[in-house]
Amino acid sequence: GSTLQGIIALAAVGQQPDTARRMLAAVNADVEEVAVVAGDDDPGRLALLILANVASGEDPTDAGGVDLVARLQATQRATPDAEAGLFGAADPTFDGAFRQGLALLALASVGVDNTAGAAWLTGQQCPSGAWVAYRSDTGVACPNPDPATFSGPDSNSTSMALMGLTAQDASPTADAIAWLLGIRTPQGGWPYLGSS
Repeated sequence: GSTLQGIIALAAVGQQPDTARRMLAAVNADVEEVAVVAGDDDPGRLALLILANVASGEDPTDAGGVDLVARLQATQRATPDAEAGLFGAADPTFDGAFRQGLALLALASVGVDNTAGAAWLTGQQCPSGAWVAYRSDTGVACPNPDPATFSGPDSNSTSMALMGLTAQDASPTADAIAWLLGIRTPQGGWPYLGSS
């Protein structure tokens, strides 16, 4: 993940293009090692692979002979239940909203609309405008922040969810930007947890 984020960062600032190309070539040459976690394709890693290829001007449908976009789409759950549209087979308890936003952002970067994924993510939003990592029952109120367990509405899930939905031209139910601005510190940063 850090290598992929490094490639994206170098491309974004236009620095060290030769280094970024070598890094990308290395990860594209070993997609199975990079993208598979506990025997399943990891949607977060596949999304970062797609974004790294796009940022570097490479084709993510042929990364070392692998179609990363098709692999990411294949991780999306299609069962007609509350998890329909969610990317990834792994338990979403700690990263559901974050990985969903990242997957939607990656798909948008290659012009793929994903209404089922956007609908799942929109349904996870708290009335305050924030997201928690995952809500197993969206009929239950979002929990209050708990620093002891790092649970509750958080800036990481919220910002990635918002980026993914924005990239997909989907509107969240509540104002996530207002929530993020409301928890901003006087120094200009954002804490991990915020109010529900």
